[in-house]
Amino acid sequence: AAAAGLAEKYEDVNFCAGFQPQELKKYREGDLGKIKALTAHPKCVAVGEIGLDHHWPVPREEQYALFEAQLQLARELDLPVSVHDREAHAEMYDLLRKYKPRGALHCYSGSADDAAWLVEQGMYLGFGGAVTYKGAKRAAKVLAAIPHDRALLETDCPYMAPEPVRGTRNDSRNIAHVAAYIGTIWNMDAQAVLDQTAANARACFGV
Repeated sequence: AAAAGLAEKYEDVNFCAGFQPQELKKYREGDLGKIKALTAHPKCVAVGEIGLDHHWPVPREEQYALFEAQLQLARELDLPVSVHDREAHAEMYDLLRKYKPRGALHCYSGSADDAAWLVEQGMYLGFGGAVTYKGAKRAAKVLAAIPHDRALLETDCPYMAPEPVRGTRNDSRNIAHVAAYIGTIWNMDAQAVLDQTAANARACFGV
């Protein structure tokens, strides 16, 4: 409801409605109906952020059940999804193959091989400040391999500030650093990357 309020206040703000796996302990019977009600808002563009998280001690079977229920809801409503996948690739990919949703994988951390079938199936892949880190060689391979029209830029505020401001509180101003880095892989200037990924976001979420 708070996100809907912000979307109503600011013309350029849209929102998603969903239960992130780390919030599972707050989930109560009937909350899926509340999510469905929020999706009727004209500025709700996706069901999300939903998914699986094996980094934190969150009960797995309950995660799977809630994620699957929200994938079913997105299919019923013909909405894209915003997907959270942390240390849960195998189970995540099984469900994405089963339901074949459209939407975005937030902070994509998988391989280039998996990226190929994910984008072929219709997903967009999100990249934030972590792609600029020296150890992010896998992300560089993914960015080099996927079509430019399947990449999204994201902030994940307040986390994952990019180089050269790593260690500070992240915000949307820092997306320019991510775009500049991706430009070195795509042989494009930063503004061209920003223009391409902005168009991708509009296509992904229908805005």
